[in-house]
Amino acid sequence: MKQDGDYTTAICDKLPVRTLLEVFALIYKAHAMPETQLNYIDPLDNVSYCASFRDQTLAVSVVDYGPLPNASLLPILSDRFGEPDRMLSKPWYRNEECTFFVMYWDGFDIESIINSFSTAPGYWNDRNIKDVLN
Repeated sequence: MKQDGDYTTAICDKLPVRTLLEVFALIYKAHAMPETQLNYIDPLDNVSYCASFRDQTLAVSVVDYGPLPNASLLPILSDRFGEPDRMLSKPWYRNEECTFFVMYWDGFDIESIINSFSTAPGYWNDRNIKDVLN
């Protein structure tokens, strides 16, 4: 089992724009519903994305098949929100053939989400965001 400070290999594929839009919409909606975990399952690859807020901490998780954590969101979210304060990866409790990867940002402010939409060239635009958020 990995201990704090240990490193592991991770999957970091490029994500489709639609998936990114869904994840950011999920984060935005989760902020409006504190202490509620919201989930999006990508219909193309069956990867599960979850977001929740509690005590100004944002948690975003990814569950994917295989032994390696799927860290595809890490570079994208880090560019927008800074490096996560904590990360954890382990076999998923519902199916040990899947790996659970979660990232936490403490003291998170929803304004950083709104600002990130307008500073993310190549990923989304205001029209796409409004379509997903509605």
